[in-house]
This record gives sequence, C-alpha cells and structure tokens, in this order.
Amino acid sequence: MKRILLVDDDRDIVKSTAQLLQAFGYEVTVCVDADRVIETMHSQRPDVILHDVRMPGLDLRAQIRAIRDDPDIARVPIILFTAVLSAKELARDVDADDAIEKPFDPETMRRVIRDCETRPRKANLMLREHEQT
Repeated sequence: MKRILLVDDDRDIVKSTAQLLQAFGYEVTVCVDADRVIETMHSQRPDVILHDVRMPGLDLRAQIRAIRDDPDIARVPIILFTAVLSAKELARDVDADDAIEKPFDPETMRRVIRDCETRPRKANLMLREHEQT
C-alpha cells in the first residue's frame, strides 16, 4: 500500500482529505506541525507528500529545499495542496512536483497523485548532484 504524508493544520480538511485518500487505497499519515515534516518523513517513509502552503511558522521554500537537500528523502514527490491562485506556478517556483488547488475534485486529486508516483523525480536532483562535483 502506498503511503501519503498529509501536511495541513486545518482539522476539517485533514479529516475529509485523509478519508478520501484512504478510500483511494492509500495509507495516510498526518502532520499538523510544519516543523515536524522532515522528522515525520524519516520515520514514516511516505511515497508522496501532500503539503499545505499556508501553515503557522512555515517557510515553504526553506522546507522544500531542506527536503530536496536530504538524500534520504529528496526523491519523494511533493504536491502542494493550496487555495492560492497560480498553484501550479508556485509549485514550479519552489521545486515541488505539482499542485492541487482547494477546493479540489477527488478525481483530479487521484490523477495528480498517480502522475507524481509514476513520474521519476530526478531532473533537479541530478542538477544539484552535478553542481556538487
């Protein structure tokens, strides 16, 4: 069973989204504290991260950079989960893999997650590895 880390601090969204993801056949771990995402990734080993953009204390760029710089979790796809306009553009800007806009259509969510699961994440990682040599 594929594992998803759902990062959001809105209890209503967490509850409904987790139920939907479980109905899709995913094992869901919830993280409501942006400061614990990397720790949770290491302990739970998710296959995909569904990450809210607006959370208390969250510096989204720094968070994603820390994930991408950690070789143990760098290849985990990150899907932004947000109500902000231009979510796809924001995802590109911060090195996330995709975005789902709230409110969302369940079938769109399923498609985006599946696309990220099957699309290898290597282009940006390979660029950084090249920069280090």
